[in-house]
Amino acid sequence: PLTLVINPPALGTPTCAPTGATYAPGAAYTNTCTVAGGTSPYAWTFSGLPGTVGPSTATGSSATISGTLPVSPGSYPVSVTVRDSTGQSKSTTFTIIVGAAMGTPTCVSLSATYAPGTAYSNSCTVTGGTPPYTWVASGGAVLNTSYGDTARSVFLITGTLAVSGSYPETITVKDSTGQSTSITFTITVSAPTLSAPACTASASGPFAPNAAYSATCKAS
Repeated sequence: PLTLVINPPALGTPTCAPTGATYAPGAAYTNTCTVAGGTSPYAWTFSGLPGTVGPSTATGSSATISGTLPVSPGSYPVSVTVRDSTGQSKSTTFTIIVGAAMGTPTCVSLSATYAPGTAYSNSCTVTGGTPPYTWVASGGAVLNTSYGDTARSVFLITGTLAVSGSYPETITVKDSTGQSTSITFTITVSAPTLSAPACTASASGPFAPNAAYSATCKAS
């Protein structure tokens, strides 16, 4: 008799996306794995999932994992295995990276009083997080502002102070994982109070007509 053997479609290696990114501590996480070939239904198995991340109960050619990542930074390797109805099995691995928590920025110069038109400079620093960083300064006290390299963990502000007034300044930093923290301080711009001049004469009167006279006056 003639025997016809039909081989099932070969099962490919599963692929998962996204991979390679760094996430904020405690961030929401979703990843989808897909496979080509094989014969449905499929059984998906995941191991090493961090935090509350868990798989769906999918039996198709794709499966999604989702949940909340742990707050502890680190690299978490995940193993994915898919088995089809003919017994073929393929696996892959990827790593979920949780970055460090980002602190509140600190600035060298905080609330202080300056004269109008004074040259101003300040340096702000942040620890933790995942570079590159995006810094934003808002408030309006500093005119003709120039900033340092905003992608770094140190942010430099230079410029000229505006006219008299009280200006709350907010410095916000955001890292590549989406974490954002801010600090607010007040810059007071105020002209010094001018006192009445004090005068000292070279001699006291009375004076003769057309006599020479001199006096020195000082203001403070």
